[in-house]
Amino acid sequence: KHVFSDQSWTVLRWNKARIDKVAIVNHLSGKKLDVRSIARESELNKNTVMKLTTKIRKLRGKLYKAMATPQLRGIVEMDETKMGKDWYWGAIERETNQGIVEKIPGRSEAILSARIWKYVEEGSTIMTDEHGGYQPHPRYYSHYAVKHCEYFVHPECKLVHTNRIEGLWAQLKRKIERFCNNVKPEHIQEYINEYFYLKNHAQNLKPTLFPLYCRKT
Repeated sequence: KHVFSDQSWTVLRWNKARIDKVAIVNHLSGKKLDVRSIARESELNKNTVMKLTTKIRKLRGKLYKAMATPQLRGIVEMDETKMGKDWYWGAIERETNQGIVEKIPGRSEAILSARIWKYVEEGSTIMTDEHGGYQPHPRYYSHYAVKHCEYFVHPECKLVHTNRIEGLWAQLKRKIERFCNNVKPEHIQEYINEYFYLKNHAQNLKPTLFPLYCRKT
C-alpha cells in the first residue's frame, strides 16, 4: 500500500517534483542564479525551489567535507577574515588555485601555526600579511610578509603578495551577501563548503546529480 518512485530511499524522498525538474534546479543553483530565476526556468514554485536548493547545498557541503583534506604546497597564500561574528582562516595554493577555509577560535600564533602544520606541506613558501600570528618554523617553511599599510605587492619582489587569498575572501563574501541574505552565522561554513565543492567540479560540464541519490542512512 505504498507508492514508490525513483527518489524513494534517497535524501529527496520527501520531494514530489519530477526528477528532470530537480536536475534543472541542481544545475542552475551551481550557476549562482537566485531563487526567482531558478523557479522561472524550472517551472516550480519558489517554496519548492527553496527547499531543494537548501537540501542540495547541504549535500554538497557534506560531500566536500568527506573529500580528502587538501595538502597545499609550493607558494601558499594565507590570511584570516571575519564573517558574521566569527573569524575564518583561509589558504590557497598559487599554482593550482586549490584552497581551504575553516572557522577558527582566534588569531593567536598557536592557532595559526596549527593550521600551517596541518594543511601546508613542509618546504613550501608562505605568503601572509604583517599579522604577528604567522610565525612558521624557518627550518620547514619560507615566509614572506606584505605590509598592507604601505603596499599590496612588495616593491622589490612582485611575487610577494596575498592578492589571491584576498580575492577568495571577496568572492565568498559577495556570495553570502548576494545569495544568502540574513544567513545565520552557524550556516556560513555550509555555504563555504558548497563553494569549494562547486569550485572543485567547475570543469565537469554534466550536472552532478549523484549527490541527490545518496541513500538515506
